Amino acid sequence: MKKSDGSKWSLTGSKKKLPDDLHQKRQYVDRDNSNLSISQQCHLLEIQRTGLYYEPSTESEINLWLMKEIDYNAPPKSDNKNVILSS
Repeated sequence: MKKSDGSKWSLTGSKKKLPDDLHQKRQYVDRDNSNLSISQQCHLLEIQRTGLYYEPSTESEINLWLMKEIDYNAPPKSDNKNVILSS
């Protein structure tokens, strides 16, 4: 049996086109499924199980403010490649 790119065989043998976006794939995991464990579902979706629990951290307001201040007050950088020599 041959499968096309981007598709995956399910345990029942049917073929389903899977989304390429990791966020979309995570939404397919059914935590209440009694037939397939979360690990099996992740294997079928070709995603890491740990990715289901990952929550990206956000910067605090004070850190965002500090980064903007540093960027604003930092001296401009000069590259030798961008320097024009006058004659």
